[in-house]
Amino acid sequence: MAHVFPDYEEIPHIADLQIIAYGKTMKDLFIHAAEGMFTVIGATGDDCIREFKIIDLKANDIETLLVGFLEELLLFSEAGWLGMVKEMNISRFKLSGKIQLLRLKAKNKEIKAVTYHEMNIYQENGVFQTKITFDV
Repeated sequence: MAHVFPDYEEIPHIADLQIIAYGKTMKDLFIHAAEGMFTVIGATGDDCIREFKIIDLKANDIETLLVGFLEELLLFSEAGWLGMVKEMNISRFKLSGKIQLLRLKAKNKEIKAVTYHEMNIYQENGVFQTKITFDV
């Protein structure tokens, strides 16, 4: 029987926000990390697609690539947009994709930074996972 796992889950943290993101592929892990990040801050967007942005990121390791990706999405939210992944390719430590921007309707919390605290992307039972801590 296949292991059933959530896309992400919020875990208690004294001062910051933390999630564990999961994915059968690295692409799924990144998408679920973004969904989890926006869920824990209560971000919602309208239903009308405003525009698309192309992103191209490079890093020295996969954790730095994930942090860069999430920080890119946070920049969109600071400008009033909710960025949803439309297309994404991850090859080694490079990411390219198309982000669909929706007008940000609401956000309950502000994230100051995506941190490397306790972040370690690994694969267990065929599932990629990592803990992500957000400085709020």
